[in-house]
Amino acid sequence: MKENFSLSRFKKLLAIDWQANRKKYMFIILAMLAFWILYGLAALWLITSLKKDIFTNPSAIKLAFFLQMFGFISFLACGSFTEIGTDTNKTSYILLLPNTNGEKFMAKFIITAILFWIVFFVSAFIGLYFLWNIFYPIAMHHVSAEYLAVKKFDTWHNIKVMTGMESITYAFFFHSVFTLGSIILSKFKYITTLLVVTLFYFGVALLNLQAKTDTYYLYIYGFFTISLWLIAYRKLKTYSL
Repeated sequence: MKENFSLSRFKKLLAIDWQANRKKYMFIILAMLAFWILYGLAALWLITSLKKDIFTNPSAIKLAFFLQMFGFISFLACGSFTEIGTDTNKTSYILLLPNTNGEKFMAKFIITAILFWIVFFVSAFIGLYFLWNIFYPIAMHHVSAEYLAVKKFDTWHNIKVMTGMESITYAFFFHSVFTLGSIILSKFKYITTLLVVTLFYFGVALLNLQAKTDTYYLYIYGFFTISLWLIAYRKLKTYSL
């Protein structure tokens, strides 16, 4: 097993990963876009049919943003190293991809964390643009002016609020947990890891009784995120030949 980092070998690994998983990645990209389009259509239907304007308030949009982020990044991260789910696949994965552990880990990190966030950002911007500039104006034509106050939200403002340090911290934390689960678990990776995340949040909820500031949580998430990434990398090294 080579130990020095090679940029050319790393590029080849990214190309191999794209060739092997391009259908899955394209489906996820389209699903991200479809999520916000459907969200806008749901908001349009609620306003015009039920006179319920509940999907266009900041809290609802922020919740939708969080759920989409969690769902897609956990799915991608948990599928990062499905090739090493069994002993036979572990051997094949190592022999067929003679890259360093750092190259393998970094390749998956770039695809499932960095590129994910870029695509996620773009899809959210497009979806919210459709919501505020197409679906919402159409909905306003079907209700009386005195029934609903026209909102003056800006797409870019929504994006800036939802892609702050808090959101990025959450995303990286979820990524680290599910990446580790992808490496160390052989069966029921997603369900088992999701249970661990649920227990973690239960513990954080208990600590909330003593927490004074939001910065307290950022330190917790930062510590666990870095620790879990390091554990995942070291665990990946144990599969080296």
